[in-house]
Amino acid sequence: MATVGTVTLNPALDRTVALNSLRLHTLNRADSVRVDAAGKGINVARVLTRLGHSSVCLGFLAGDTGRTVATLVEREGLPTDFLWVGGETRTNLKLVEYGGLVTEVNERGPLVTEQDLDALAEQFQQRLNRFHMAVVAGSAPAGVSPGYYARLVSSARQAGVPVALDAEGEALEAGLSAGPDLVKPNADEAARLAGARPDTLSEAAEVAAILADRGVRLALVSMGALGCAYATRDEYGWAEAPAVAARSTVGAGDSLVAGTVASLLEKRPPAEAVRWGVAIAASAVRWQGPGRPDPGEVAGLLSQTAVRTTRRQAPKAPGPARRERIP
Repeated sequence: MATVGTVTLNPALDRTVALNSLRLHTLNRADSVRVDAAGKGINVARVLTRLGHSSVCLGFLAGDTGRTVATLVEREGLPTDFLWVGGETRTNLKLVEYGGLVTEVNERGPLVTEQDLDALAEQFQQRLNRFHMAVVAGSAPAGVSPGYYARLVSSARQAGVPVALDAEGEALEAGLSAGPDLVKPNADEAARLAGARPDTLSEAAEVAAILADRGVRLALVSMGALGCAYATRDEYGWAEAPAVAARSTVGAGDSLVAGTVASLLEKRPPAEAVRWGVAIAASAVRWQGPGRPDPGEVAGLLSQTAVRTTRRQAPKAPGPARRERIP
């Protein structure tokens, strides 16, 4: 059993409201409501635990909402070592319509100080020797610069611990400069990196190849219900997601990351790791609540997850990243 350290800079209390359909500018009545501890790193830790691995949740919590998040995480049996800061942990509202459509309203989160950031960076560095892998994921609260993601990734790399980065925008760009072992932008985030939004798995694989050329050992580009493209230095391809009836897509990308990370720790090759990640994400969307796939149904979904792999041509000489047209 491997131990993974997950860093969630901006945890949240997710309030998920299920309703038949959302009608704007009028009264809507909820069919059900659930409350979960959330944030990308927490969601990844939850899935890893369901898959038989251990995890430790790090990050910032604040105020009464933070105490509620801590209680919920502890009830799930996830080890934690959160740092407490001033302000209030955010509450995110998820409006989930039958059929899987989701409308989200996410708060910004508390303001963290330079002292808070230094304390977390030191704590992370001191704990790294206990981790088989680290995951730095999610948005940042106020006071966190994009360069902080690179700082955490660099700490893991210097300690010889593989590190996955799941961030967006400037945070992802900054983190890439530190050489993470795994990244997972979605189609919208890939558009920012490549200048055009991929519409197919083949196009997404081209973006993944660009990221691999920038030094990422395994680059994923998630494409929702289509599946996930990937690239390494030596190969690229994609895993096509099985057709499932989605109840909620909240946390699906986090389940993909967790499934891929678990598979890498279990020594599966990249294409197979991505296939497992896609199957686990497909299970997760069939259930309400972030990061709750059913391990018992993954084998069946895995058999429905097709993988396409192509060997890459070695670059003739070092140079700028290039797009490779995949047939």
